[in-house]
Amino acid sequence: MLKVFVNIWRRLVPLLSRSVKMLQSIDITDCPVIKDLDRELKKAANRVENGLVDISGFIDMGNCGIADKWEDIAMLYRSLRHYFDGTYGKVYPGLDPDSFFEELGIEPDREKIDYYILLDELF
Repeated sequence: MLKVFVNIWRRLVPLLSRSVKMLQSIDITDCPVIKDLDRELKKAANRVENGLVDISGFIDMGNCGIADKWEDIAMLYRSLRHYFDGTYGKVYPGLDPDSFFEELGIEPDREKIDYYILLDELF
C-alpha cells in the first residue's frame, strides 16, 4: 500500500504545484472580490464573537478573490502535511510535504504559512 501511495504522491505534488501556478497566473484586473487582510480579520473577529466558528469545511472556489499568494499555498501545504502526519489516520513515513515548495521553486515563508493556516481556522 505504501508503494502505491508513494507513486500517487510523486504525481500529486507536481500537479498541485502546476495548479497553484495556473491559479495565480489568472488576470485579476476585473475581479470583483478583494480579500484584503484587514477585511478578513474583521470578518474573523465577527465570526468568533458570534460563535460562528466550527473549524470544518471543504475545499471550494466560492470565496476566491484577490489575495496574498501565500494563502493558497498555506491551504494546500496544510492538506499535504495532514495526509502524511497521521491527522487523517495513517502515517506515511518518508513522504515530505515540503517537497511541494521544491516543486513550486520557492522557499517557504513559514510565518505567512502559519498565519494563514491559523486565520483559516476561523472560517
